Parts: sequence; structure tokens; C-alpha cells
Amino acid sequence: MLHLFPDFLLVKLPLLQLHFVQVFVHYLEADAHCG
Repeated sequence: MLHLFPDFLLVKLPLLQLHFVQVFVHYLEADAHCG
């Protein structure tokens, strides 16, 4: 089971990073509109 963990990370980390970038960009856009 443990040998599958690196594959899980390789799949999930890019998705988490993409989600974080989308949230960050959304926050910047909202901040720009408000300020």
C-alpha cells in the first residue's frame, strides 16, 4: 500500500497547487476590484 503513496502525491499535488493558484488569483482580483 505504501508504495502507491508517491503516485498519489504526484497526482494530487499538482491539483492542489492549481486549486491554490486559482484561489489566490481570485483573491487578487477581488482585492483589486475593492481597492
